[in-house]
Amino acid sequence: MSEAGAIVATLRLRKEREIVSFLRERGALSATAAVQIGPQSLMGQAALRSLVRNSAVIDDHNGSYYLDNDAYETLRSKRRLRIGIMLVLVLCVAVAVFLANSAGT
Repeated sequence: MSEAGAIVATLRLRKEREIVSFLRERGALSATAAVQIGPQSLMGQAALRSLVRNSAVIDDHNGSYYLDNDAYETLRSKRRLRIGIMLVLVLCVAVAVFLANSAGT
């Protein structure tokens, strides 16, 4: 991932956390407590779409949203698992390159 890609991903995750915090602070944790989310930046809109697509935030189709906390925690767990797997793979490649270089000298 390029440096710019990493920055975009970080900003998007930050927007997701802001949306989740907004919903939690307002007690929007069920359909009956759904709240409207004001205008978002493009990054905020993308973050909200991602949360809705992953069922972490539920759109009631009347302009209001609420947080499915269990789904959000599941989403975060899956992300952490993917990151962990990627780190292990990078470490394995680094070790393989190191061993190949040290065997050739």
